[in-house]
Amino acid sequence: MNTLDQRLAALSLLAALLLNTPLLRIANTPATFRGIPLFYLYILLVWLLMIGLLIYFMHTKKTRQP
Repeated sequence: MNTLDQRLAALSLLAALLLNTPLLRIANTPATFRGIPLFYLYILLVWLLMIGLLIYFMHTKKTRQP
């Protein structure tokens, strides 16, 4: 297993942990942040984090394969 495979596997595990039911229940409160429910904000931020990390992993020079 090369470095890129390990990073993508870790990213998948991180996504699974962050989108697990206990953490989603913590975020599922009636509170809002600037009019956006915290639950939707949490889902959006986790989604953006996963996309950002995926882009970073795919474009680092160390992980590019010849």
